[in-house]
Amino acid sequence: MTRRRAPDDAAPSSRPQDGVREPRKTAPSSRPQDGVREPRKTAPSSRPQDGVCEPRKTAPSSRPQDGVCEPRKTAPSSHPQDGVREPRKTAPRARHIGWVNRIGLWTLFWRDLLRDLEIWKITIAAPALQAVLFALIFRLALGGANLTMGGLDFSAFLVPGLVALVVLERGFESTAYMMVYDKLEGMITDVIGAPLTPAEMVTGFAVMAAVSAVITGIATWFALLPFLVAAPAAPVLLLAFAFGGGMMMGLVGLAGGLWADKWDHISAVQSFVVIPGIYMSGVFFSLDRLPADIRVVAELNPVYYVIDGVRFGLTGGAEADPRTGLAVVAAAVAALWLLCWRLLATGYKLKP
Repeated sequence: MTRRRAPDDAAPSSRPQDGVREPRKTAPSSRPQDGVREPRKTAPSSRPQDGVCEPRKTAPSSRPQDGVCEPRKTAPSSHPQDGVREPRKTAPRARHIGWVNRIGLWTLFWRDLLRDLEIWKITIAAPALQAVLFALIFRLALGGANLTMGGLDFSAFLVPGLVALVVLERGFESTAYMMVYDKLEGMITDVIGAPLTPAEMVTGFAVMAAVSAVITGIATWFALLPFLVAAPAAPVLLLAFAFGGGMMMGLVGLAGGLWADKWDHISAVQSFVVIPGIYMSGVFFSLDRLPADIRVVAELNPVYYVIDGVRFGLTGGAEADPRTGLAVVAAAVAALWLLCWRLLATGYKLKP
């Protein structure tokens, strides 16, 4: 009987080989190995370790610590502190203005004066430079010739005229340009809405123009010292004529600014009224050089008395009596003040 041979690629047998016992495979046990005791796993304890006493945790107490006394907390008291009296709280009261609103008048004056001083390069330096150029041109044109005018050396005659020219122009521009600018930008409502009467408004504008003109005139006089080194002969009259001339032209500028609707209008007033009226009133020449008929018209111009008065204050020489000049300038200021007051009182070209 023949034995059948198993094929070579038969599946491996799971039976052990002859004489070899395969170790028994058992499921892993959680029991410790022989002779080795696994440490006992217990839940973490909140009890302190042996020999260590954990501090006792208690709820925070509001009681003070031993030996320390906390300050007693009390509700805030409405009573004043010792020796200190609280101001009594009362309802706001309306401010009593009286006959003149001094605070409002001062505020208006200072507001517009600061606007002029902020642009000092235009309002102070530029007019002074213009006067120096005029003086230099005339000196070069004369070539050192000994020319007299109005009984004075020409340089002594010209320098006061240039100072007066700057004062008059600055007085006009300070109010004229300010008024046109405020009207076009809608800022004039800040003035007409303030607790100021028309008389206070006119006074504030006029005094501001006079002070600005005097400041510019002083700066111009210092710039012209190389052409006329001399102290003022009558400083009080000099300031009076400069202040009056600046106020007079400031009122002219205020009336022109109220009338003007745009910049072209106020430029036309300056070009065709103000500048000819100043230049033909004795700035560069004496009225003796004019024909008799024209001289009569020139002597009716208050600007002539301002220029002649400034010349008298600087040099002591004048063509007209200074007292007459002061009277004419004062009368012109009063008439122009009334005109501007009437325009502001009626809201001329200010109210729709």
